[in-house]
Amino acid sequence: MQHDGVVFVSPSTVYRVLKAEGLVPSYDTPKRQAADGKVEVGAPNEVWHIDITYIPVSEGHTYLITVLDGYSRYPVHHELSQTMTADDMQRVMSRALSKTGLFEVDEEQRPALISDNGTQLVAKSFQKFLNTWKIEHRRIAVRHPESNGKIEVFHKTVKHERIYIQETYQTFYEAKDDLDDFIRYYAEERLHQGIGFVTPKDRYTGKDEQIIEQRQRNHQKSLEERMRKNRKRSQRHVA
Repeated sequence: MQHDGVVFVSPSTVYRVLKAEGLVPSYDTPKRQAADGKVEVGAPNEVWHIDITYIPVSEGHTYLITVLDGYSRYPVHHELSQTMTADDMQRVMSRALSKTGLFEVDEEQRPALISDNGTQLVAKSFQKFLNTWKIEHRRIAVRHPESNGKIEVFHKTVKHERIYIQETYQTFYEAKDDLDDFIRYYAEERLHQGIGFVTPKDRYTGKDEQIIEQRQRNHQKSLEERMRKNRKRSQRHVA
């Protein structure tokens, strides 16, 4: 609501109103084991995550391969592929590096890459590609997808907010066009809770601090206006 200029109130105020109207469900939150392998990232392109997820299409097997920036949750590059080989992974990584201009920078400025231990990602050809471009490869613990949680959550969001709410795609190109549209929306319009309710693109391009500061100024202005109105009401009541 703050982002859209509807109203400038604190999250606690929103919660209180929803609770009073019976719109906050009561349930016990299940306790989860803390994920290990959490990586602290301080800037874009320090750490990337790469992963594959299956996309149901009637005419055959299809896979979404994504490179995600760990700082901003920005999908640097994604492709829908009918195969998931080491060559596919190398192609997607190459295009991600090319789009961001990171082929041309010093090796210290290239991101580290976090992935699981899929056969495509530990293949000699893919490892040779990473070594050639001096990209550090950090593989997560076996059977612990939480360590690559940012991209796992991204793929889960794609499926739950786009794929599972409609019928199965009939063709590869239908799936490609629809997923391209959703991922653009995810990157450029959808506010992300994990990064302060800005878009991944705003965070990736450094616009997030300005947006959050403006919200805070608007919130403070709204508080001052409410205080002014409350004082006037109190003065009228005393009179």
